[in-house]
Amino acid sequence: MDINGYTQHLKCYSVFMNIELPFERIPASENPLSADVIVIKQGGTAYIFDVGESDEAYDYINQIEEKKVVILSHFHRDHCFNLSRLKVDEIYGGKETIKHTKTGVIVRSEISLSDDIRLIPLPSSHCKGCIALLYKDFLFVGDALYPGIEKGNEKFNPQIMDNTIKTLENIDFKYFCISHRKLFVNPKEAIMRWLSFTREHI
Repeated sequence: MDINGYTQHLKCYSVFMNIELPFERIPASENPLSADVIVIKQGGTAYIFDVGESDEAYDYINQIEEKKVVILSHFHRDHCFNLSRLKVDEIYGGKETIKHTKTGVIVRSEISLSDDIRLIPLPSSHCKGCIALLYKDFLFVGDALYPGIEKGNEKFNPQIMDNTIKTLENIDFKYFCISHRKLFVNPKEAIMRWLSFTREHI
């Protein structure tokens, strides 16, 4: 399934939800390509999920006065470039991500950073070493639900997708937060239906 078909099908499951979001968000941009950046503040710590590539994301993160703990969803430039020009206190990421950053803690299995923040390795066709962040009812997945690129074409790996779905089914949450989408917050049941549909048509 090409990315246009992927996007259009996903849109049909998206709904507008008037819910209060317990986090700060710097939206993704296209020029430069920069991922959504999420900031969760607890006490004297700011947990930052992805740091993006844009100056807007950099400026926002740079002005945070609390201790900065960065979680990188994966190693692609639009999610982690700003790390090279930011001063942060801690970094967490998958094995492939830490290979690129050359610093940080490798998340090999589920870990808790606070009472209600968990990091969960998430199998993904998009790339190796994706990490999801669970906070309250929200699961932040970065690009982990997108296809990978093989010889210029978007492609899902069936076996990996089976593992993605199985992993997600075992996590208790209500909403997916998916990077690069205008409708950033999506109900779990809708996205799970889309994943099952996509898996059946690979």
